[in-house]
Amino acid sequence: MSENLRKYLYLDVDEDIAKKILGDKAEHLYDAMEKFMETVDFQRTRGSLSIYHSIRPMSVDEVSAAIDRLLDAYPFLKKCIRDAETGDIFNEMHIRPNHDDD
Repeated sequence: MSENLRKYLYLDVDEDIAKKILGDKAEHLYDAMEKFMETVDFQRTRGSLSIYHSIRPMSVDEVSAAIDRLLDAYPFLKKCIRDAETGDIFNEMHIRPNHDDD
């Protein structure tokens, strides 16, 4: 992976475990994660709860450090995040879906 490219980060969150740990507060989990991830230069991808993209080029080590900081801030997430995946963003483009068939 290139250090000169932005990264995506997918966090596979087990919502059932989060609900067992947090109870009613689990409904605020994704908002709290989003606010934290913004502090480490990630934005939540539109339409997603746990997919983020970096706002600047990053190395894999920087992505790993962001995850470590997230887990330090919210230790219970160590039990909730089943997997994490990252990769390079090459040519991101936003397109408008065609709704003519509606």
